[in-house]
Amino acid sequence: MLFRSLLHLGGVDVATLRELRDRSAALRRGEGPELRVTAPIALLCATPAPYVRAALTAGASMLGIGVVVYGPEEVKALGDPLVAGERLGALHPAIVGAGLPAAFLAGLAERSAAVVVEAGGPGGDPVGAVADLVVLERALGGLEGRKLAWVGDSCGLLHDLMIGGATRGLSVAVAHPVGFAPDVERVTWARERAGLTRAAIHVGSELAEALQDADAIYVEPWPDGQADRFRPFAVQRHAVRAARGGCVFLHRAPERRGQELSASLVEEPGWLAIEQSRARADAWGAWLGRLLQPDPLRSVLRGPR
Repeated sequence: MLFRSLLHLGGVDVATLRELRDRSAALRRGEGPELRVTAPIALLCATPAPYVRAALTAGASMLGIGVVVYGPEEVKALGDPLVAGERLGALHPAIVGAGLPAAFLAGLAERSAAVVVEAGGPGGDPVGAVADLVVLERALGGLEGRKLAWVGDSCGLLHDLMIGGATRGLSVAVAHPVGFAPDVERVTWARERAGLTRAAIHVGSELAEALQDADAIYVEPWPDGQADRFRPFAVQRHAVRAARGGCVFLHRAPERRGQELSASLVEEPGWLAIEQSRARADAWGAWLGRLLQPDPLRSVLRGPR
């Protein structure tokens, strides 16, 4: 399956997810292919995104590809996304958007000759989701029949974890305060996938229900100014007793960890946040290798003319 753009995991099948897992493992072993392009990848940062930049740069460097960063002020100056997509697509083999509005990113993808990739926004986070699924598979010894509990606010990463996880047979239970539910359409997509793999997608406002028999718990940082609404969803040691023994813990932004997760749980062997960071670099290399090298027998890609 080939992609002109990668804004979410809605069109990604199980064979592709397994291939990306294998590509990530090969890159970690230092066995990835080296690509040659005529220009660096463009990273468009609508807001400061140091960890996205670090992971993308590390992943691209595994393939011998450079990255040029356009900061928030430059992104504002791009103007019409359709025109920007045409102009940037004539100069870069791939365009990565971090924090861009979904409509703007879709506009870039509509006219661009380059591959356009979402790097984490309301619409999705396909690279981050694949990285986290790889981490979970390694930690749990497999995904099929396992359960992931997501606690807190919804975001694009959650949407892609639900879809990608369900595709691989991983059940996902979401616990969120009222008013912070995931997108209904994405939940529907995930449930359609789950129906094919005997997985389950549950969305509700009961923390104990989401944590029951969970193999992994993903904790999302609280939105600014919303502590009172999210405090009942703080993951404390006593609440984790409902999960299965050996439960592992993931966090999207451990550098901003606060009251959402007890500090004592961060000291557990199952704390995987640092492994997640490394896996994101591998996932970027895996995705870029697949997107920019559609023919697996070729090792050289000529950039757009």
